[in-house]
Amino acid sequence: MTPHDHPSLFTRLILATALTVLAVPGTSAAGGPLDPQDFVSLGSLTLANDSFTIDTDTLEIRDGSGTLLFTGVADDQGGTADYLNNVWIPASNGIPEIAVFAFDNIDLQSSATLTVLGSRALALLSRGSASIDTTIDLSPPDLIIPASPFTPPPVPSTVGFAGGFSGGPLNAPGDGPGGGLTATVTVQGGGPAGFGGPGRQQSLPFGGPAYGDIAFGPLQGGSGGSALGGFTGAAAGGGALEISALGPVTLGANGSLVAAGGKVIDNFGGSFKTGGGPGAGGGIRLSGAAVHLLGTVDAGAFRFENVSNWAGGGRVAIFGYNQLPEFKVGVTTPGVIDTSMINVEGGQLTFTPASEATTRGVITITPQITTIPFGQTFTLGEITDLSDANRNLFLVHQDLRVSDGGTVAVPTGGIAQNGRIELFPPTASITGADPLTNGGEITGSGVVGVDLTNEAGGTIDAINDALTFTNAVVNDTGAQINAIGSTIDFQGGLTNNAGSQLNLINTTVSGSVASVATAGVMIAGTVTFDGDVSGNADFGGTGTTVFQGGYRPGASPGWVLFGGDVVFDTGSTLFAEIGGLLPGLEHDRIDVSGDTIFDGALDLSLIGGF
Repeated sequence: MTPHDHPSLFTRLILATALTVLAVPGTSAAGGPLDPQDFVSLGSLTLANDSFTIDTDTLEIRDGSGTLLFTGVADDQGGTADYLNNVWIPASNGIPEIAVFAFDNIDLQSSATLTVLGSRALALLSRGSASIDTTIDLSPPDLIIPASPFTPPPVPSTVGFAGGFSGGPLNAPGDGPGGGLTATVTVQGGGPAGFGGPGRQQSLPFGGPAYGDIAFGPLQGGSGGSALGGFTGAAAGGGALEISALGPVTLGANGSLVAAGGKVIDNFGGSFKTGGGPGAGGGIRLSGAAVHLLGTVDAGAFRFENVSNWAGGGRVAIFGYNQLPEFKVGVTTPGVIDTSMINVEGGQLTFTPASEATTRGVITITPQITTIPFGQTFTLGEITDLSDANRNLFLVHQDLRVSDGGTVAVPTGGIAQNGRIELFPPTASITGADPLTNGGEITGSGVVGVDLTNEAGGTIDAINDALTFTNAVVNDTGAQINAIGSTIDFQGGLTNNAGSQLNLINTTVSGSVASVATAGVMIAGTVTFDGDVSGNADFGGTGTTVFQGGYRPGASPGWVLFGGDVVFDTGSTLFAEIGGLLPGLEHDRIDVSGDTIFDGALDLSLIGGF
């Protein structure tokens, strides 16, 4: 078996064999890049030779004459948004709504001038490729402190979170998670214990750890800074931008993506500095079959002009497989990963440049594949720290290839995974004392030694493989188990819940299988069950179903339909109940469209006093 033996969309292969497969619509959820196929496409986006405006409040894209070109939709990040209708809810996590514009292809040419307005995060999605060769800027304007400290400065419009403002309490906090203050330290720069990394004020300790993550967390802008003395303002945080494509994403040499924190300029002068702190850098997320960075990505923060307060840098997450094709656990460490085009620096002090490292934001890169070699163990949810003196760089792992003798461990408390876990025979394994929820794909040959729930969108796929599940497996609503020419052993039993799908071609299934009436069971070729099978689910498809163990039709009693042939082989037992004259209600009934061969035992039970 090679890494390419399993198609990424297994259902296409099933469809090619004339089986009907349950289609599960995509849903948008907080965490991880948005899927362009979850949103209605607006066609193709080509912007050139003009000025254009994207307004995230009105969800509109207009050209220089004001003509409406496209209308997007608002996404609430899986119901977690607490920045609703452009108004942030105080004391919340600061998760914004996203203005989403989905297209078939995106081409923003260098001759296009783009202005972004509004306070929602912005997502440009493409079902094809995305090429950006102009500037997309979601940083707030500079905050200018007037000559008199008693003249309230204007509060700049924000695409991230607003800074503290004139008229508030002493050291008024800005908006956003952290908002410029911690419980014990006055920090004027945005971001302490908040999104974008810790900020700091001169001679005071740094704020708490950075909050939030845009790799598999919500898309967020940076925290605003805090005001000083209640009569001046502070800058807003940088905004939040996502560009996701099913094809490649290319940032051209003339391209620039900016979500930098806002800067404060103090015109009052003198030894008494009146301005509040700068805003923290925002968040930028890029996802594609490949991500090519020829231009610049800036989610940094700026130093307060004339005053030594600074905010934390932002977050940049890259899901571009050319950035890191493979990460091998325990054997090799990737060489230089080029992040030279990415800025997540915190605001810096000219006289203490070494402290700048503490205020840096974070770059996360997702490897195309993480390989677990023989004798190595990788824990699901683990993040690999590759930070050095010049950057904070973390690898967030998604798709795993478990070599023979390699192990994937489920952490204490269990975990939900949405990537791909590929097991290589004969001894690749998934282990742990706590349950695993699969919303991605488990495939290959090996042993799964944990309680497993295959949830909506999750698949268990086998092509000429041997999979053993030592613990209980639940195939839940919207999930699929697909097998061709394989052996699957459910030693802990398989339960097919309502709305699940079990698609089998020329496969042997061991262990107990229980299916409710609305579970889909599709049979092609010859499929053999050598354990106990029960339930009210019909067996669709025109293949042959062979029972070598026990079969209990219905739900005491029931009526089951078979679309093909049925064989009760030597050693099998058909368990049937009789409690009256009504089929399916008072006694079991089996309808077989094809041929039926009985070569086993019949075990009759009288029920209901019959």
